[in-house]
Amino acid sequence: MVNLLPWWRPWRQVTVTKANPRALTELGRRGAIIDTIEMPTRFHAVALTHTVMVRQQAWRVYPAADQLATGRTQVWMTDAPPLNLAALAASVFS
Repeated sequence: MVNLLPWWRPWRQVTVTKANPRALTELGRRGAIIDTIEMPTRFHAVALTHTVMVRQQAWRVYPAADQLATGRTQVWMTDAPPLNLAALAASVFS
């Protein structure tokens, strides 16, 4: 499962998680989930995450460890163009 999360700072983050209630509850503690897509395999999820980060490269930021402990390399500014995970996945895996 690939998820988009907002932060209380001006960031967005993409994550790869298992599609289970525990993982989604943990993500909910970080912020509201903006978009989610279930992928057939973990490989597909990681490939989609890479595609997201390549697309958002111009807006990518690297927060300090005390600002964001997990997933610091998969973060970009909120002023980047919006993402639609389903449309992006369809274009990558078609």
